[in-house]
Amino acid sequence: MLPLAIFLKFIDKALEEQESQIQKVSAQLEVSKAAPQSVLNNQ
Repeated sequence: MLPLAIFLKFIDKALEEQESQIQKVSAQLEVSKAAPQSVLNNQ
């Protein structure tokens, strides 16, 4: 069984990686919201 300190370090690292991924997705969402939306109405 893992000592608690090692387990907590593992959890902390996993949460840091998850936070990094969330920040990347949030940035992508902001870019997609800021991008102009083109609508094809020229028929």
